[in-house]
Amino acid sequence: MTASAIIVDGATGAIKRKITGDPAMFGIQAATGETAFALIDDDGQRIDDANLFITEQGAWSAKEGAPEGVVVPDLALGLIV
Repeated sequence: MTASAIIVDGATGAIKRKITGDPAMFGIQAATGETAFALIDDDGQRIDDANLFITEQGAWSAKEGAPEGVVVPDLALGLIV
């Protein structure tokens, strides 16, 4: 089974990278200071990582100063521990 996840900077919530592969391997993809979140029901939509971040509560949010019309993905996130 192939799935997707994002790796997030633990301090800022900045999206560092998107990964695709075996979900069993996602937990080891996050380095010190990073957090991994599974993308639930990912349909391959583009993630505007330049204008989005993940809040401390684990939710999508537009960055301050993001252009008007930035779309926050309708994707549930699952914390990978």
